[in-house]
Amino acid sequence: IRGVALVALVATAAATSAATLNDPSLVLNNIVISGTLNQPTSMAFLATDDILVCEKSTGQVRRILNGAVQGGSVLDLAVANSSEQGLLCIALDPQFASNQSVYLYYTKSSTASDGGTAQDNRVEKFAWNGTSLVFAATVITLPASPGPNHDGGIITFGPPSAPPASQKLFVVIGDLNRNNQLENHAAGAAPDDTGCILRLNADGSTPSGADAGPFFSVPSANASLQRIYAYGVRNCFGMDFDPVTDALWDTE
Repeated sequence: IRGVALVALVATAAATSAATLNDPSLVLNNIVISGTLNQPTSMAFLATDDILVCEKSTGQVRRILNGAVQGGSVLDLAVANSSEQGLLCIALDPQFASNQSVYLYYTKSSTASDGGTAQDNRVEKFAWNGTSLVFAATVITLPASPGPNHDGGIITFGPPSAPPASQKLFVVIGDLNRNNQLENHAAGAAPDDTGCILRLNADGSTPSGADAGPFFSVPSANASLQRIYAYGVRNCFGMDFDPVTDALWDTE
């Protein structure tokens, strides 16, 4: 839910024809009028009627123009897709209008095709050229084992009140069944980029100085702890900023 618009991303318009709303301030709109999607997980609006959509298990980013799912894909990644793994989230750079940068979180397959074992979870940056997404850089690689669930995978920029150039990249990853110290297992592993929300610069580096995270200066803090914004995450499926208060909300 964003603002007062409740958007239904479905394979066919008929799929939500029976949906009803009890809150008169909300509106339900079908944005897929023709065509189908395979396990859509996340979407980004390039314009009102121009949307990029992630498909979890195919690793494809599909495009919807004026309600029609376009043939083929604008990007096809080789993803591990067991359980909760796959192509999990898309986010536009806050300065997208000028730099055309798009960020994706996905579980990289150890093979050249979908369905292999997981090599890692990762965030990568791509450039939108008007018809396709072109690889630009790997922002951060994250663990994927033992998994295959509790991968998190939501990414967003914020807070919304900050100037676009000053906004940070927030990345959430679950515990991957590791049971480490960030989930209050005293005998578990030290912070290892799991079970937490990471706060990064857009290039993947760790903010420092006035922008340093809450644990940046903890004595003997390792690199993971320095970039952590919040911990204790087990299995997150959603994260976004409140557009009014700047509060970051996480669903477990």
